[in-house]
Amino acid sequence: SSGINAEYGERSTPTEVRNLELLQEKGASSWLTCLPLESLNFTLNRQEWYDAMSARYNLPLVGNPLPEFCACGETNSIDHAVSCKLGGFVNYRHNNVRDYMAHELRGVCHDTKVEPPLLNVRG
Repeated sequence: SSGINAEYGERSTPTEVRNLELLQEKGASSWLTCLPLESLNFTLNRQEWYDAMSARYNLPLVGNPLPEFCACGETNSIDHAVSCKLGGFVNYRHNNVRDYMAHELRGVCHDTKVEPPLLNVRG
């Protein structure tokens, strides 16, 4: 942090400084140099690549922007969308892990099932 603060001084916001720190961590760029192997799901389509670059460099989304406001009422941003428990991607990430685990378990436990989503009880 001190190196980044010394270099950019007062010009950077705390969010920008934190983003620069994250970009400099060991392994932060590994996904950019891995082979695009479909068998391991290491591929990105054009929109996914643009989204990943936007998230990586804290740029506006290209082509398919987020709604201006989240379902929770806050102003939407990539940072907010990845952490909001109401309208963000928290459930999406959880469901990806759940579905992957269920798929792998079906190879061993043939009666593996994924619970259906709960019904919305709000009026």
